[in-house]
Amino acid sequence: MKFTVAAIAAAALAFAGSAFAAADYECWLSQDDAEDIVGYYSSILQNVTYNGHTAVENYKIALAEDYVEYSDSIQSLVSKNNTLGEDAKPAAVGRDQWFAGVSQHPIPKIITKQILVAGGNKVLWYWTFEGVGINKYPITGFNLFSIDENLQISSADIEFNSIAWAIDAFEISQYCTGP
Repeated sequence: MKFTVAAIAAAALAFAGSAFAAADYECWLSQDDAEDIVGYYSSILQNVTYNGHTAVENYKIALAEDYVEYSDSIQSLVSKNNTLGEDAKPAAVGRDQWFAGVSQHPIPKIITKQILVAGGNKVLWYWTFEGVGINKYPITGFNLFSIDENLQISSADIEFNSIAWAIDAFEISQYCTGP
């Protein structure tokens, strides 16, 4: 009995070790890479310089040309008739379209709560935006970035407190039916 338990435990450890080795091979992003990627991205949202580059320069550094952004939070703010979930259309297609939208309304203050490397090519950014619209509520959310081999963001999945954003930006009225 002791031999069987020991053999199973040894086999499990050997399998787990090989699985971790394979996972490590695919994890090529460092924490420094992740923090730099978020630094560039957040500088674009705030229209400030980062690493000596302007926001206009940074969006070309940080985002792949074919960048795609998905967000039920954004889609719910754009129109109450938008499809959400798996069948939702992207919130932005292409870095130029994305930049044209975000550059018109810079975020006054971004507080980064955490930046994590998630898997081989993903970065998770947990943040709070302050100063949106009337600034009644801070908006907290997450971005999950997929990073390409050039260390550029190829896609982003973004979710945040869209009700707080709607109140701060006076967009909640589209859902109200009162007089």
